[in-house]
Amino acid sequence: MSLRQKLTKPLIVEPTDDHTHTVIFLHRFPAETTEEELHDKVLARKLTKNHKTLHEQFPGVRWVFPHPKAHARHWSNLSADDKAELNLDMSGVPYITQIILQESKRVGGLDKIVLGGQGETAEAAHESLSSFPEPSRAQRDDPDAMAGFIKEYFHPSWTDMSQMKLAGFVGMHAQGGNVTRDAKNFGIVSKLSGVNTVNSTIVTNTPHKFIQGGYKVQTVTWDGRRIDDFAGFLVEIGIYRIQERINNNGGGNGTDRLTPKDRSSSQQSSSKADAKEQLSEVQKHALLIMKEKKATEQTRNLILQRIEADKVERKIRQERQRQARLAREAKFRGETQPTANYGISSPTDYKSLSSPEAEEWPANEEDANVSEATTMDKE
Repeated sequence: MSLRQKLTKPLIVEPTDDHTHTVIFLHRFPAETTEEELHDKVLARKLTKNHKTLHEQFPGVRWVFPHPKAHARHWSNLSADDKAELNLDMSGVPYITQIILQESKRVGGLDKIVLGGQGETAEAAHESLSSFPEPSRAQRDDPDAMAGFIKEYFHPSWTDMSQMKLAGFVGMHAQGGNVTRDAKNFGIVSKLSGVNTVNSTIVTNTPHKFIQGGYKVQTVTWDGRRIDDFAGFLVEIGIYRIQERINNNGGGNGTDRLTPKDRSSSQQSSSKADAKEQLSEVQKHALLIMKEKKATEQTRNLILQRIEADKVERKIRQERQRQARLAREAKFRGETQPTANYGISSPTDYKSLSSPEAEEWPANEEDANVSEATTMDKE
């Protein structure tokens, strides 16, 4: 990762047309990469299957690539010099979150921002989604004050917290492996109930795209399936993409679709069938093994995701049981019932739910009852 002792302003690739959206993508190129080299390597310069860069195809997008700090928490704790260099004036708000707020004011609202990263930078980017400023209790109780808070920080025309979201979040990861922290945290927040916070609302309302793999097939004219998946997601969330055309020397109206790599489905099917017939028995066997391995990996990933989801659901259920028990005890003692708050106001809150160091919860309802009975005995 490009860890820097002294931070400089993010690398910016400006739009070629009217500015409509901003993509903030946390890069991880080595610190020795020069500014010129970095400019040619960042996501905006990656090629899709039609041999065009993302920057060329999305003329209204401003691309922002922040640098990580050489620190235990690369994207959070910064020195006074770093803050002055980057014009960060919000105390207690992490670096990337402040960049998001700065760019949202420039483009006209939080819903015009796409946030993302690759590997560990995707996890860091997702943590910044739960680090936005929260209103005070007085502001929450006053609709006018709450509307003013939302307009000041997030969008000039929003008045209600339910409107709050980013245009999208993208996490790119290698194929296979454990469920990543950004995907896990999104799953946790989307299942929690209780008092909504600014941060939990933003995470829940923001469209998410997790891209697994797509790194291997790269050529001089294409940077792999993950780039096409990313471009497709931008189109899905409403960002304008140019349909490239080339001159037609054979007459007609002078324009044709530029599709040197994208053949029609019938041509693709016939060419693949012909190529398969030319394979030797050994090659066919290797191809079969590869397909079986891919299917096994996909099944494994689905199982892991289901396990994580089950853990989350079990923890939520047990927390509700605990709250119910506390309510019964409070009623018995004539005390006020504690308020359950499942909302999340910082990355630490929900990150701890899935941390290996987090408290172990009972595996099932019977264990929960045993644990509950033990607690009552102690009391």
